[in-house]
Amino acid sequence: MSAEVIHDAARAAFELREHLASDKRRLAFFMGAGTSMAVGVPGIDRLTSRVEQKLPEVIKKDYAAVRSELSEDANVELVLDRV
Repeated sequence: MSAEVIHDAARAAFELREHLASDKRRLAFFMGAGTSMAVGVPGIDRLTSRVEQKLPEVIKKDYAAVRSELSEDANVELVLDRV
């Protein structure tokens, strides 16, 4: 027989408040990439397209050269890592 798990939102909120109020407890939040997209920040694919469109012509050739050294689906983050 399996035990039923019940989520108590009020208790979770209370515990979170207690953790935030204490200067002796460590607390970290891990959020996925979709978090920023939920508030309108472009995802990496859209950001890569925007960067490519906005680059001055004198830099586009260098950007394209670096990107061509990487995988076919390389994004602006990978290009910056390489540079």
